[in-house]
Amino acid sequence: MIGGTPSSRSGIVDLSFDGDTWFNVNPDYEEWDVGRVVCRHRGFGPPSYASSWYTSNKEQHVITSCYGFEKSLSECQFGTNLSSEASSMGLRITCLPAVSTEFDIALAKMYTFMENGNVLTFVDGRWGPICSPRYPGENICRTICRQLGYSSCDSYPVLTGVSGKVKDLPVLGRLECGYNAVSLKDCRYQRLQNQSCQYPEDEILEISCSTYHDIDYEQYPTAGEFAVCSMRSRKATLFN
Repeated sequence: MIGGTPSSRSGIVDLSFDGDTWFNVNPDYEEWDVGRVVCRHRGFGPPSYASSWYTSNKEQHVITSCYGFEKSLSECQFGTNLSSEASSMGLRITCLPAVSTEFDIALAKMYTFMENGNVLTFVDGRWGPICSPRYPGENICRTICRQLGYSSCDSYPVLTGVSGKVKDLPVLGRLECGYNAVSLKDCRYQRLQNQSCQYPEDEILEISCSTYHDIDYEQYPTAGEFAVCSMRSRKATLFN
């Protein structure tokens, strides 16, 4: 269960083996691998955020170890022999929706307050990252930040903390955007089908954007956890 309700895609992850007693999931420093399996187990898309949190309730934790490719949590390994430090850890995640609009984008982030991360986009029925040279050009960064509703692109490449954590196969490569592009639809790209990045200089695209300027944080206090721009309206739409 995520966030205390069966339908929630964001919050603290709890696990029950009998339906009566619930435990906090301790990811044992494998937040993204465990988070990926939790999201898949619940029928959602991949995580856009996964992080450990700390609590003093050490008796209500179960250590969970996953490789990230398992179809459900039942295929992962569980244990309760925890060290004093690890026993206070739990898992907080945000899963993307299983189905979205073609070319919707999101940032996979280490912390909810960050405005940078790996770029994920929904193409051909699934979420995946984008292959790009390490120095992709400011137009690409600016275009993605515009689509997400940010005011502008900051520096790149950036150390987002999620490098190597996003293991989904890429969906786009050879991305080229013009100066006036405002969404991925305005760019040139190559669709990728069940394959890794094709060129030696390619890496998973990471960008850094400036602060949101068109979302009312008093009305949407958790807006930083996950925002995605709809290609149809080109306005930020929140998935809570």
